[in-house]
Amino acid sequence: MRAQLGVTVSILAPAAAIAALYPLLSVLFPIVASLNIGPLPLSLFVLGGGIYPPLVALGFWYVRKAQRVEQRFGDLFRDR
Repeated sequence: MRAQLGVTVSILAPAAAIAALYPLLSVLFPIVASLNIGPLPLSLFVLGGGIYPPLVALGFWYVRKAQRVEQRFGDLFRDR
């Protein structure tokens, strides 16, 4: 249980930082919120290329780490 909590917290912290990055950037630098690249707002490019790919990577990393924890837990009972 503690190992799974540790995995969750180790993924949740960077995910929250990544998710808070664009709103924080928009507040600190208001011009960023109004910029356009061609007909599309910069926010679409930031979300599509700067936020979602790292969140997907964190999701894969979480699954991998959770499977390792689950495997170790199963190994404890198989050895008995």
